[in-house]
Amino acid sequence: MRRMQYLMREVIANAGDNATLEADRVDIMSALAVARECCQGDDLEQCWLYVRAVGALARFLGFRNALSERVAWGKSALEVAELVGGDSAIAELCASTIAWPLLQLGDYPEAERYCLEGLKAAQRCGDSRVAARWAGNASRSLSGIARDANDGPKAQHWAEQAAIYGRRCEDESLTRGAKLDFGYAALLLENFEEAECLFAALLEEEERGGDEERIGNRSGDAALAIMNRALRSDVAAERTRLCDLASANVERSLRLGEEIKHAVLVGECEIALATLARIRGDEGEHRRLMVNGRRRFEELGIRRKGRAEQFVIFPRG
Repeated sequence: MRRMQYLMREVIANAGDNATLEADRVDIMSALAVARECCQGDDLEQCWLYVRAVGALARFLGFRNALSERVAWGKSALEVAELVGGDSAIAELCASTIAWPLLQLGDYPEAERYCLEGLKAAQRCGDSRVAARWAGNASRSLSGIARDANDGPKAQHWAEQAAIYGRRCEDESLTRGAKLDFGYAALLLENFEEAECLFAALLEEEERGGDEERIGNRSGDAALAIMNRALRSDVAAERTRLCDLASANVERSLRLGEEIKHAVLVGECEIALATLARIRGDEGEHRRLMVNGRRRFEELGIRRKGRAEQFVIFPRG
């Protein structure tokens, strides 16, 4: 029991430090299972320790591409949070811990259901800043659901809601996330230069922070906007320049994905490179890379399309 409680407290203290959590991952996951067994309604301290530990592990599980595992632990913690009546914890678990990986997996009805549950729980929170934080996270996931359904106006609406909540709780991470959602909405609305400016600004911010996963993702996002601009260029030299610029961004993202062993990021890059090959007219390379990327997604249980499949919009005719 003492060892379990020690590890749970270490998880909470080291949330966001992927290297530290990875070093103790086997012990941590074993301790988490023991912690869940010890959760009884009359032991509030143990229940809250478990709920906080699951919340602290959420990003780490996402980083390891353990999306289904994150959903399972999130639902388990949600049962405990509901047992002890913690509205702020319920809001966090529904809006972030559970809804985000469901969105990434492409399970949109379930993701939406948990987002709405998170919004309801946030409305019941006594702390207005906490309420705004998790309502904002739910709004971001709802923007993502609309984005993946190619509904630009709805994606923009929820991005606006996330930005409002971000200002209310003065949460820089939420505000930055809303800016990302505005970028995706701009892609769907075919405002490609606006999208590129948003993604470039976000990439610059992440480079200052040094988070390799986020740098890789934002490099890939910038490439999406650039590929769309290349498709619409009537000048061959400019089209080539833009393709080369997009390729450099994707190659950087791929290199980072391979270095940190982030399979989702690598799959996204393979699909992005396949799309670039199609823009350049190399159908053989397009098919080869697309097969690799889609196979990788299938192995990870991801049912949604790659970002380049969704957001590089080939003109009709």
